[in-house]
Amino acid sequence: MNSYNASTLPMATFSSMLAQSSQSLIMAQQQIDILQRNASNMSTAGFKEMITTMLPDKTGGIMSAVKLNFSQGDMGAGSKNDAAIQGNALFITQSNTNDLIYTRAGEFSVIQQNGKVFYGIRGRKALGFKIVNGVTRSTAEVIDITDSTNVGILPDGTVVADVDSDTPTPLYQLALAEFHNPEHLEIEDALSYRPSRITGQPHKIEAANNPTGTINSTVVGQQRELSNVNAAATNIEMVSINRLLTMVQNTGFKAIDTAYKEAMKILG
Repeated sequence: MNSYNASTLPMATFSSMLAQSSQSLIMAQQQIDILQRNASNMSTAGFKEMITTMLPDKTGGIMSAVKLNFSQGDMGAGSKNDAAIQGNALFITQSNTNDLIYTRAGEFSVIQQNGKVFYGIRGRKALGFKIVNGVTRSTAEVIDITDSTNVGILPDGTVVADVDSDTPTPLYQLALAEFHNPEHLEIEDALSYRPSRITGQPHKIEAANNPTGTINSTVVGQQRELSNVNAAATNIEMVSINRLLTMVQNTGFKAIDTAYKEAMKILG
């Protein structure tokens, strides 16, 4: 005859099954949320697909983690204020609190602040290496275009004044940052990232298209890097996850209901 503590075994089983089913539901919902975010950004220039992976946790269970798919997006035509990166580097921007935020989205615009005019991305000042008398300085700084007119980016990636003239004036080379394991950057928003514990701070910051530089990336002006989300694969994965969610809901809660009823029988 089996011996057990009637006051703990059924309820422990019930609690365990409830925890497992709840965890499965949460992970499935997280995957759906990520897939929906990917789908909604299929047309967003500079967007990097997010991928959910399953990892073992310290308790022997499973936890989900999100990382970035840093594969190259296709190039598309842009305006004179657009730039795209070929390679794994990122543009550098500075927030209002002076934090450095990194992005692949190269849609630049004018930012007016405290009587000055800056060149930036997503409302944050962009960093660049100033060009003075044809020489590019060695330190990155915010791109100040207060005294410049008709600023834009040439096809070679140089930020210039009078971009539409036959003799544009070089102002800055865009600053690029390179990380180890950029797929593990911390997600700030759909198009922006911060360093994470895994990536650490950028191991290289250089002027774009520097012939003596060591960053293996190129900036192309008047182009946009398109989203790297694969629409067909995302749709297939969405269907699979929805089926998994339905299965978890059906089988998980049936098992919980059975365990609960057995527990009630034993406990009277």
